[in-house]
Amino acid sequence: MRNHSRVRRLALTALCAGTSLGAAGLAVAPGQALAATTVACSNITGSGSTLQTPAQQNTFSQVAATDGAFKNCTSAPSVFYNYEADNSTPYPGSGTGSGAAQAEFASASPFAITPSKSSNGEWLDGFGGMDAAPNASALASAATAAGTDAEVVPIMQAPVAVVVNLPSGCTVAANPKVTNKDLLNAWENNISWQTLLTDAKAKPKGTCNSSITLEARSDSSGTTYAFRQYLYQLSQALGGDYTTAQISTSASAWPTGLTIDENDNGGPGAGPNQGSGGLSNAVATNPGSMGYVNAADANEDNSFNKWASGKTEFWVEVQNNGTGTKTVDAAEPATSANKGNCYATYAGALPTSKTDPDWSAVAVANPKMKSTTVYPLCTLTYDEAWHSYASDSTVAAFYNGNYTGETATGVKNTVKDYLTWLLATGSAKDGQSVVPTYYAKLPANIRTFAAGTVANQIAVN
Repeated sequence: MRNHSRVRRLALTALCAGTSLGAAGLAVAPGQALAATTVACSNITGSGSTLQTPAQQNTFSQVAATDGAFKNCTSAPSVFYNYEADNSTPYPGSGTGSGAAQAEFASASPFAITPSKSSNGEWLDGFGGMDAAPNASALASAATAAGTDAEVVPIMQAPVAVVVNLPSGCTVAANPKVTNKDLLNAWENNISWQTLLTDAKAKPKGTCNSSITLEARSDSSGTTYAFRQYLYQLSQALGGDYTTAQISTSASAWPTGLTIDENDNGGPGAGPNQGSGGLSNAVATNPGSMGYVNAADANEDNSFNKWASGKTEFWVEVQNNGTGTKTVDAAEPATSANKGNCYATYAGALPTSKTDPDWSAVAVANPKMKSTTVYPLCTLTYDEAWHSYASDSTVAAFYNGNYTGETATGVKNTVKDYLTWLLATGSAKDGQSVVPTYYAKLPANIRTFAAGTVANQIAVN
C-alpha cells in the first residue's frame, strides 16, 4: 500500500503543476482541447480483459490524455490499464482476465467489491474490462453489494484468431480454409492435422498426420467465452458436444472428456497459459499446437499473422458461409490494412432495458456472415463502471477512504469523460476513430446504444 500511496501523491503533484502522467508513467502535456472548468479528476486504473490490453495501453489511454478527451477536467488525468501497483510494470500474461474484472466489480463470485482482483492487487479500479458481459442476475448482485448499479457498455469489436504451430516437418502451400465442421471436430479431439489443413490450395505435406494439441487459457477468460460461444453455434448446427454449459469464462468448463492443455506457456517451468500472452506463447513454443487468441495480442506477442511461404506459425482462415463443406468461403481475422475484419453493422436484438442493459445474450460472432470477405469469429469487449459515486454508495467509501490523491468525485469525473470519449465519433481523434490495429469500431446501432448508457446511466452523481 505504501508504494501505491507514493505513486498517487506523485500523480497528484503533477496534476497540480499542470501536467499529468502518461499511460506508462511518462509525463505528457494536458490536452489542448481541454475546457476551462474547475472539475477535479483523479488518475484511474482499469484491469481485466487481456483482449483490451494492447488497445488500452498503446492507444486509448495515450490519445485520450493528449487529445482533449477529458473536457470536464482541470487537467488531463492518466488512465493505467492492466499494470501492476507501480503503474509501469505490465501485468503478466497481458492482464488479469475478464473473470477477475467481474469479480472485482461484484458481478461474479464472491459478489462483493473485491479490490484484490485488480491488476495492482490493492485498490479498486475505476473501470473493469471484460469480453463476457454479466447477465441480469449478476448485475443485480453487484448492485446489492455496491449500493449502486454496475453498468456495462461495449467499447469495440475484436477478432479471435485461431492460431496454429504446425507439427515439425508438416508444411502447407497456402493458408488453409478451415471449415467450421473441422474446427468443431478439432476442439472435440476428433481429427488430425491432416484433416484440419486439407483444402484444394493448402495441400498439406510431410508429417501432418499427428494429433492436434489444443492450447487453452488457464484463467477465467472472456476470450474463452467468445470462442466457446462460437463452438456452441457450430454444435447447434452440426450436433457437437458443446452446450450452453460450455458458454462460460471458466477454464474448467470444456466438455467432459476433452484433452486440453492449459499449462505449457513456454516460460520457465512451462507455467499456466494465463492471459492472451500466456496462450499465445504456448502455441508459439509448441509445434503441433493450436489455440485461440485475440488478433492484436497474437501479433504483438508472437508475430502471428497471415500465412506466407515457409511459415509454420500463423493464423488460419475460418469458414464464414455456414457449416456446409461443398463450397467453402473463408476469411482471416485482419483486413489487408491490419484492421479487425469484423462486420460493420449488426442486426440482432439489443438489450431490452436502457436503464440497466444486459449484454450477455448479444453476440456478433456468426458462422454465416452476410459477406464472404468478413471474419466470422469476432467478439464485443466491454467496460464496467458504476452508476453513482455519491456518498451513500459503498463504492464511494472505497475511493474516498483508502487512496491518497484519489476521491470518488475525481474517479467519477475521469470515468465519465473517458468512456464518453471511447464511444464518440465526432472527430478524427475520438475513440471510435482511433480504434487501433487488429480491432474494429462498434456497429453503429450498438455504439449509439452504448453512448446513451454512458450519458444517462454511468457516473450520474
